[in-house]
Amino acid sequence: MNAKRKTEKNNQNEIKKVIRVSFETDQIIQEKLLKLNKTKDEYGKVSKEKLIHFLVGQMTEEQGDLIKSSTLTWDIEEKRLMKLWSKKNGKLNEKKWKEMLYTGQLSDFIKSNSRLPLGGGL
Repeated sequence: MNAKRKTEKNNQNEIKKVIRVSFETDQIIQEKLLKLNKTKDEYGKVSKEKLIHFLVGQMTEEQGDLIKSSTLTWDIEEKRLMKLWSKKNGKLNEKKWKEMLYTGQLSDFIKSNSRLPLGGGL
């Protein structure tokens, strides 16, 4: 029974998943770890896991919102805007939405409700 408890405890400490990152992100992490670990004779070694755990733990709600905003695309935003329009003005189909979009009938609505910046022209 004692061996069973040991196995369960070891399983809890195992790494659950691999985090895949781009080459550029890995380089940034490696550079930061090199700086942090220059004084490892005075402190313990900082691992990738410790660095990520610390950073995620320090993230504020505003920073989380900023990260989420960086993932927005016009495909995502268009769906949200269409739902918002339908909620405020009554349901419409995608064909009617496109017609209104192309004829400029939605420009003021999009300007005041879009989370993405609108281009100002040439």
